[in-house]
Amino acid sequence: MALGRSSLRGGVDQGLGRATEVLAAVPARFRSTHVVETARMVLQAVPVEQQARPAVADLRSMLAIEAG
Repeated sequence: MALGRSSLRGGVDQGLGRATEVLAAVPARFRSTHVVETARMVLQAVPVEQQARPAVADLRSMLAIEAG
């Protein structure tokens, strides 16, 4: 739940930054489907006009590594 709340209280960069930090802090072998799906939900909440932000690319990158 911490990932989603950060996005709602702060701006796009702050929410994405927090989601990236949380995902990075959890060792890969302990990242549950819930954690990964919550990070994806944070990405989906970013307005289309803000999808080019570096913070979006950072979180996408983390999720791509997770999927790989």
